[in-house]
Amino acid sequence: MKQKLSKIPIILLLPTLLMMLVRFVFFFENYEYFELLSFATKVHTFWLGFRFDLFMVLFVNSLFLLIFWLLPYRISFTNPMRFVLKTWYVITNSLMIFINFIDVFYYPYTFKRLNTSFFDYLETQKNMDSLNVQFIEEYWYGFIIFIFSIYFLIKFFPDFRAYVISKTPLKSALSQIFVWTLVILTFTSNRYNVFNGFLKPSEAVVDGIENPHQVALAINTPYNFLWDYKQPVENPTLAIHYPEPKRTVDSSSTNKNVLLIVLESFASEATQKLNPYTEKSYTPFLDSLFQKGFLFENAFSNGRQSMDAIPAIWNSIPALEVPFILASKKFEKISGLPSVMKANGYHTSYFHAAQNGSMDFDRYAKQNSIDAYYGMKEYPTPKKDFDGTWGIWDEPYLQFVAKELETLNKPFFSTVFTLSSHNPCKIPNKYESSFEGGELAIYKAIEYSDMALRKFFETAKKQSWYQNTLFVIVADHSIHPLRKEFKTAERGFSIPIFFYEPGNESLKGNSKRLAQQLDIFPTILGELGIPKPKNILGNDLFDSQSKEMVINYYNGVYQIQNNNTTRYYTVQSIDGKESTKIPFDQEVSKILGMNLKPIMN
Repeated sequence: MKQKLSKIPIILLLPTLLMMLVRFVFFFENYEYFELLSFATKVHTFWLGFRFDLFMVLFVNSLFLLIFWLLPYRISFTNPMRFVLKTWYVITNSLMIFINFIDVFYYPYTFKRLNTSFFDYLETQKNMDSLNVQFIEEYWYGFIIFIFSIYFLIKFFPDFRAYVISKTPLKSALSQIFVWTLVILTFTSNRYNVFNGFLKPSEAVVDGIENPHQVALAINTPYNFLWDYKQPVENPTLAIHYPEPKRTVDSSSTNKNVLLIVLESFASEATQKLNPYTEKSYTPFLDSLFQKGFLFENAFSNGRQSMDAIPAIWNSIPALEVPFILASKKFEKISGLPSVMKANGYHTSYFHAAQNGSMDFDRYAKQNSIDAYYGMKEYPTPKKDFDGTWGIWDEPYLQFVAKELETLNKPFFSTVFTLSSHNPCKIPNKYESSFEGGELAIYKAIEYSDMALRKFFETAKKQSWYQNTLFVIVADHSIHPLRKEFKTAERGFSIPIFFYEPGNESLKGNSKRLAQQLDIFPTILGELGIPKPKNILGNDLFDSQSKEMVINYYNGVYQIQNNNTTRYYTVQSIDGKESTKIPFDQEVSKILGMNLKPIMN
């Protein structure tokens, strides 16, 4: 029996509907990031999304498009041919849908659709087996939807016996018009047409953008992979090599130790001091410590991943499309805070309780002139205190850090990165009933890490290095927002940045000036009397004449806060290969080695 032409469109219709289904799941799973978009913007963005989905469906199913619509002759199918076609259809469309499904649940951790650099990132994860199991356990409903998607692809694929172009000229002509209308609609927009190539993802919603999350809602992950493959993402050439300045004064105050504590996922919303809308603090110790030092209440991370935090803090490099740690392999040495400190007589060290090699931190530390790296291998009892996923629990590891610092040459510059408040947010069994937690699963882990931090300071006070140490406490990035005040494009990056020096009453207070991780590098140098290197983006937070600016990068868009204004830019060119210039933030453009194109004021 011959297959009627009217049933052929199921080949395109079914995967298109499934891709749109994934988009709706993406929307509701990450609703907190799209909640503030206007209704008209949401409708406009879904319309754009439909076109991106249709593009991928036409691309993935181009073989069937060619066979069933564009070849003007009869085709007969043998049983083996039908089996091959069905297998090809199910596999290619399932892969497209699966790639799209990953970002439904992974997007909150990156604030961008995945691209080919994701594979480089996976290579830096040393615990993928346990993470994959936990991912499936946590997001089981996504896998059920995906399995049903495969079922529908198999169930409703037409059982072709033969294909015949309609003998009715009008019906055949209308079918051809329908298909080519879909093709033209997919490959064109108000700014681009099929002859200009693909739409750049970050420019897909350039008209009417309200915040960069809208870009992620408009495109799909397979498209992002395809566009990246067509035009590989290149990071700009940043000014990361410069003369390392020496101290211009020589006094005992400039010989103080510096301990930089990076807290995993400690968003401002979790603290009572920085979240006046909550009656409960999940960081009681940190809130109490805030009263003894200098707190920047309007502070932000520059990226959304742990891998973005260290380059921002050490090197004053903002988040980029490809994390700088991954892109930095081509450099032998990198100038930054550790190398400047070492050039000024400091012993440099980095403590991270994860398995050695995790996120390439050990290699990156070596590039940054770190003298001693302490990973899980360097911890004395790794099997006893292993959390089962990432590394050593925060409580015992921070005790190890407090005592190990006593053995280091002085003065020291040391960085310690906590671990336990990372997803899957487990805490030791003996503390399960000690902390209440909250609306988010991570809050119980944050309570545990805050307790571990309190015990660390109790031990540190007994060490000889404590009184002569400048403590800098900062979170690596924020987490899922709950209150609408933290759901804005800016507040989605809100974190604490805090400076504390025992006995120094002059370093006490708070400020509402804009602060970012990029500012930590020059601010520490300012406190030590070391000149700030040229051509870095950060500013000394205690210099009243310094600029106030925050740079975030996500979904191919630079979000720049400046003087109570937020502006958005796409990358117009890299390393000056195009001539477009902007009057705003030319210094940022110069240092990043790119021209930025404003897309909304």
